Amino acid sequence: MKQRKVIIIVTLALLFLILLFCLLSYLDFLKIKGGKQLEAPVNSNIDIESLLIQDEFIGRKWKLVETDNSRSNYALLQSVGAFAAKMYEPVYIHTAWGKGMIYQEVLQARDTYAAWVLFDRPLKDSNQKWVEKEENFVEMEHHADQWYLSCADIHLDRRDCSLMARYSNIVVFLSSSFYADEFSQEKFLDLVKFIDETAGELGLYEP
Repeated sequence: MKQRKVIIIVTLALLFLILLFCLLSYLDFLKIKGGKQLEAPVNSNIDIESLLIQDEFIGRKWKLVETDNSRSNYALLQSVGAFAAKMYEPVYIHTAWGKGMIYQEVLQARDTYAAWVLFDRPLKDSNQKWVEKEENFVEMEHHADQWYLSCADIHLDRRDCSLMARYSNIVVFLSSSFYADEFSQEKFLDLVKFIDETAGELGLYEP
């Protein structure tokens, strides 16, 4: 009886050691894989303004308004080497319910790891937690290293859409809030497609 218990204990101990070894090996694999992904070549000669949406894509119901580099807290970080932004407001404003907005930022980080941090921080710092909720995800083919594309009805009669994408050390944010007579989710996705295709033209991913 005692011998049987010893055999069971030894067997369980061996199984535990095997499982522990497999777990540690898998964690090492993930660490190496993640490290390689963050060691991608840094793009320092990219014209990041090429990734800004074009005025003709927006339509006549929107107007380009002034914005500056200080709008984004992340643009002021030492890890950001270059920054570009655009902001649009509707020509005719629904004053009773607030106004819509289309806003874009493109940031070039000093390296891929810094870009990874820039991509991750807005989710933790902002109040836009709806962006990372699975029920709001919008499926779309893309070539980014990291990607969030979400749309949801956040405000009364107003649709919100948000894109966060990282291509190597380049991070792109695009957000919009609009009424049905001003814009549409389909038009927002056209802007997203333009950004992803332009990233390829700039050599930020292999076709």
